[in-house]
Formats: sequence, C-alpha cells, structure tokens
Amino acid sequence: MGYRDAQLTSSAPQSAYATAQTLDRLHYYSGDPGLGWQPNDAETEAVYPGSVALDTDSYRPSESAGGPIEHEYKAKGFGRFLKAALGTGASTLVSAGLYQQVFTPSAAAFFDALTLQLAKPQYDGSTFDVETFIGSVVKSIEFKMDNKGVLTMNIEWDAQTMSTVIAKASPSAVVANRFTFAGFAFATGAITEPTTVALGVGATPLDGIKSFSVKIENEMDVEDFRGNGSGKKAQPTVSRQVITWQVEADYIAAIAALKANWIANSTIPMVATFTTGTDAIQFIIPAGRISDPVKSNADGSQPKTTLSGDARKTAASTQAFWIVTRTADATL
Repeated sequence: MGYRDAQLTSSAPQSAYATAQTLDRLHYYSGDPGLGWQPNDAETEAVYPGSVALDTDSYRPSESAGGPIEHEYKAKGFGRFLKAALGTGASTLVSAGLYQQVFTPSAAAFFDALTLQLAKPQYDGSTFDVETFIGSVVKSIEFKMDNKGVLTMNIEWDAQTMSTVIAKASPSAVVANRFTFAGFAFATGAITEPTTVALGVGATPLDGIKSFSVKIENEMDVEDFRGNGSGKKAQPTVSRQVITWQVEADYIAAIAALKANWIANSTIPMVATFTTGTDAIQFIIPAGRISDPVKSNADGSQPKTTLSGDARKTAASTQAFWIVTRTADATL
C-alpha cells in the first residue's frame, strides 16, 4: 500500500436520494480531488458576560457536501457519470463486445444521484480516511482537449451528506484506453444524427482546429433545506441545462467564413470525434450559436482565433446535444 493507493469509487444510481448504494466501480482521477464535506457552522448572536466566546456558542444547523474531480476520460467506466450529468442515457450492442451508449439532455426534474467514496491514505500509506458521499448529483461536467493533449473530464458534484462509517470499497481495477489529440477530428456541415448503433456524421471536415471544450451546466436548487429533523437538503431539481463550447483554430478560410454566421446571429453544426481503436466518444451540437466576435489577431504572428458559444435546440434536430460513446461496457 502507499500514497498512490488513494481511490475513488462509485455506485449505480441510488434507489433513494438519502440512501447509500453499493460501491462497485473504480474511477481513476487526476490531481487532488476537491470533493469534501461542507458543514454550515454558525455563531450565536446572544450576549453573554465575559470577553471570550463560549464553547457552546457555535452550532451547526445544516450540512452538505461536494466539489470538483478531474479525470482523464477513458473508454470504460464513465457511462453512469454521463447519464447523471445529462439526464438520459442508453446502451446498445453494436457488435461482439462493443456497445454504443447515447446520452442526451433531459427535461426530467430529478437526475440520477450516486454514492461516491473517496479513500485517502494517511502518512503511513496503509491507513485510509474513508469518506462516502451520499446523494451525489452532477452540477456541471466539462470536457477539454488541449492542443497535443489528452481528453479530460471535470465534474462538479453536489452531495447531500458525507459518512465516515461505510467501509472502504474494493472494486476491480478498470483497464481502458484514453483519448489523445492523435484521434481528434472536427467536422461541420449537414449532420447525420446518431442512432442507437451508428455514430453521428458531420458532412464537412474542418481543418485547423487546435483545441476543443464543451461544458454542460445543470441549473439546480442546491439550497432546498427542509424542516425534516435532519438539517440535510432534499434532492436538487434541475430547472435548465446550459451547454457551452469553445474551439481554438488557425484562421484559415473555412474558419473565417464562420464570421458570416456570427454577423447573421445564425448557428453552425459541429461534431467533435475522438477515437482510439474501436473505442470512440463524440460531442454533437446541431446548432451552435457563436456568441463572441469571429476575428483574428493582427500582431504579426500566425493568424489564430477562438470561437465560443452555446448549443441551441432547433426544430430540424431531435436533440440539442448528444454525447455518443463506443465502449466495451455493456451497462452504463
């Protein structure tokens, strides 16, 4: 055992928001997770004799938990996170040992709540602080591919509470491919929508893309504390999903032509695809509105630009956004 034996595990969706589920899946992560307990400590305003606060002056009327965790996105193990983030997800067999999983935004009020557990080693390397987060829902999820980099996924979690009495889980290790810049392609033009077994297609490959990111934010009420005798909040309801994107690109003619879309306040379709062997993940936006000026630098260096905007629902498409994966995982 050692310091690198810290681990993050998750459960399938909980049967009830306040009920912990069996932890059965291991997830590798990057850096130091920000997941933690957040007690709401307060101090009395009562006036007592003496110049020093009393040990009874502090009280704790409520609590919550949550925080960010970053991952290298890999081809197995993350389906339940994607469904918890977008709201809808399904897995379909494509061929022997290969499944296609499709995730789309949902109009449901409640998204999946998971149990997460973070086991952090103490100084001796063999003793662990085991923190289990119950009622964990996704506030936001962001994917990034930097130039010459690796696809990353950053999730901001919100949880109802944390327990320190649940034993450290021991799920099996997950072996899976990562997605790198070498397997990154970007397309625009008319989109062929994905199906349960077919990936989406953008008609026009777009060269010159240097980096890509997309973020899904679930606007939810995370302050729904109720007088139920626990000081813990109810499951957050999702009122709206905001999907934003950004690409950096060389200022080639095909990119410069998108200025007309920005001027006209019209949208562009986009398909970002990452592949490694038979594994794949796609981010598909049929109608991406450009929110910032399309312009190049004029400082004597190589012309480049940054495009950013959000996803909009158009009547011509069945969805405003898709995440589509090809994976060996049979279930989410």
